[in-house]
Amino acid sequence: MLNFLIVVAIVGKLAVDDIRLQLLGLVFPRRVRATMDRMQKRALRTIFSVFATWRHWRPILEDRLGEELPDRFILVSNHQSLMDIPVLWDLLPQRLKLRFVAKKELGKGIPLVSSCLRIQGHALISRSGSVVQTMQGLEAFSRRSREQGFCPVLFPEGTRSRTGELGPFHTAGFRKLLEGESLPVLVAAVDGGSWVASLGDIFRNLGRHSYRVRLLALLPAPKGKKEILAALEQARTLVEAALADIRLNFSDSRPLRAARKRKSLL
Repeated sequence: MLNFLIVVAIVGKLAVDDIRLQLLGLVFPRRVRATMDRMQKRALRTIFSVFATWRHWRPILEDRLGEELPDRFILVSNHQSLMDIPVLWDLLPQRLKLRFVAKKELGKGIPLVSSCLRIQGHALISRSGSVVQTMQGLEAFSRRSREQGFCPVLFPEGTRSRTGELGPFHTAGFRKLLEGESLPVLVAAVDGGSWVASLGDIFRNLGRHSYRVRLLALLPAPKGKKEILAALEQARTLVEAALADIRLNFSDSRPLRAARKRKSLL
């Protein structure tokens, strides 16, 4: 019963914030984006505070860079859970304007989150769209990022890893974004998301496994096809090594077995 009430309270808060945002857009449309940014920060702070109190769970940031992040970069990370997006929003400095490449379906149906993804200028890509449509969407996203000072965030695996194991990195989206604007490449490894990938998983596993974001390297801005592909290959190598290190040194960070993961997503 407590689990149910907590989830209802969180969803209810997001829904109320979303309604307030829609009403504001009707009356003061120019204030929507700034208000949304504040709502997003407050909502994340509230949700993670509830998780910390409820299950003593809080995502962990491990900064291995040894230097301050620049104002602009492209963030490349592996992908394990829908929670990767709010976790990265919450853990990275608030001065950064992170904008994600995400599937189009996330642009509707999730209170406040869907509104943020639609209005803030994220790239919502249809999985059923043609290659031409996808590239056009990424080109427009790259242009918005350049004009409005966003930091693009890309998950090169293209989809969540349902076991936590690292998949292949696809090159097309990465190339399109960096051909539009050459940016330093921030490489991050995320681990623990596959244990809390669904609502049922959150009930069962939240607090039992750590959720870590490890910042690994800030690669110089690549120029040209050869440098771009080399940077992506280096990023995957770094992420693969980081995941192996995390799982060796933290017993609660082992990957999820494929059979168990399949069952948890039903």
